Amino acid sequence: MLKSFCRFFFLCMLVVFSVSMPQADAQETEAHVQTGQTLRSPNHTLSRIFFDEDGATIFTADLQLSSLANESANLYGGKVMLMTAGHRQIGAGVHLLPKEISVPKFGKDSKVSFASAGMYLGGEENDRDLTQFWSGIMLGIARITARNTDQGDLSSLRFFTEPEIGLGLKITDSIRIGTSVSGRWVWGDFSRYGDKNFDAWSANITIRIGNYLRTCDRCGI
Repeated sequence: MLKSFCRFFFLCMLVVFSVSMPQADAQETEAHVQTGQTLRSPNHTLSRIFFDEDGATIFTADLQLSSLANESANLYGGKVMLMTAGHRQIGAGVHLLPKEISVPKFGKDSKVSFASAGMYLGGEENDRDLTQFWSGIMLGIARITARNTDQGDLSSLRFFTEPEIGLGLKITDSIRIGTSVSGRWVWGDFSRYGDKNFDAWSANITIRIGNYLRTCDRCGI
């Protein structure tokens, strides 16, 4: 009974919060209009929770062209980040294989799966320029699983670091499409088959969507 009540109370609070936020935004917009001020952009809830009105929320969708144990692999993933007016970013991201790949190095019928998740720290040039640069580093944990290897099934959780540097093109005020180069270093790997099986340089294609104008220092808005 107590668990059901807590769940119901949480849902009620969520509904109240969802309804009250648009009303607060409408009142804020009306107040700015009455005073002759121009809003930079619509409210973004995550930004308002963690930052002042100059904060921004950035989402990315990534395709990573990489390798695992010397075999080509395409990893898919993305990030969600909060960006301050100083262009600093903090967030979280994931990359994973959509399905297992064959790795003859571990055995004739071996299959490997890979997934990583962690915290992202970075920064980005953010204004009206056509080309924009960013850099950052992902710190987290990689889960590696290998089946049907010469030494049986293996599974491991390992720490990894993955710095990147990228260049994007502004498509609209809120959308960038770009490429980046990143290096992945997994600590430990599968020592039975030699270290550094999952370290690799990767090329990334990314779409970045966010409320960039909220942190645009040179836009004159």
